Amino acid sequence: MYLLERRLRLERLVGSYQVAAGTVRLWQSGTEWGLLSTGDNRYDWAYLNTWLDLIAQRQPTVFMYTFGLVPCWISTASCDGKGWGSGHNYSPSPPSHLTSSGSPSFNAFVEALVQHCSPAGHCVKDYIKYWEMWNEGNLTAFLTGTETQLYDMFKPVIPIIRNNIPGSMISTPPVSGGDATWMMNWMALENANGRLSDYFGIHNYMDNAPVQRLRVLQSRLKTKNANGWTTTPWTNTETNYDHIMFTCSTQFTLEDCRGQFVKWHVLQYA
Repeated sequence: MYLLERRLRLERLVGSYQVAAGTVRLWQSGTEWGLLSTGDNRYDWAYLNTWLDLIAQRQPTVFMYTFGLVPCWISTASCDGKGWGSGHNYSPSPPSHLTSSGSPSFNAFVEALVQHCSPAGHCVKDYIKYWEMWNEGNLTAFLTGTETQLYDMFKPVIPIIRNNIPGSMISTPPVSGGDATWMMNWMALENANGRLSDYFGIHNYMDNAPVQRLRVLQSRLKTKNANGWTTTPWTNTETNYDHIMFTCSTQFTLEDCRGQFVKWHVLQYA
């Protein structure tokens, strides 16, 4: 019943979606591994089909797929399978059979995902070119495993994506809160064991004035550059006014809030 209600809400959203955004990130859209995978080599593609058909209608729009949420059936942690947030969770633990050679179930999922087409003939390989490795892997809400375990998960599947998605671009797992230690550990793994990513992903919210937050952003980019990634492009794939309420402070007028958010994006672009 829960999944049916969520699907109906998604269909209503799709029906009212009239503006083609420049980029859409498919995180918490019903397309995560934990939602699509119902068992070993069994998948319910309903949400993804809806999005693929929507994407086909809204070109040219860039779409990004973000990996996250381990299915309950392969979890080693408590898991009720009712989504993320509001007291429910998919597992933040790595898959139960993960080894240094990867996860067979995750490999199979990625293989099926990149080759999937909706019944209307709209295919992942034609519309989803950007791929983000695991949402905020530095937070235990999303992953209780180590950077090494996450690297082991993704090393076998990145070639699967590249071989099936012409022109695909891969992001590092974007960190939350500028976790410099996690970021450096991840870059060290790629430097030592083989590069997986094409660009460097971060999450940075505008918790205070744009210029002040820009200093925080600059410190994160210094961490990237100090580890031999100076020429690697970067992107901030999750932002808002703040990371808790996602709203502008009431001390400002609506016009001030709009101006701050525009300034925030212009400063990042510059």
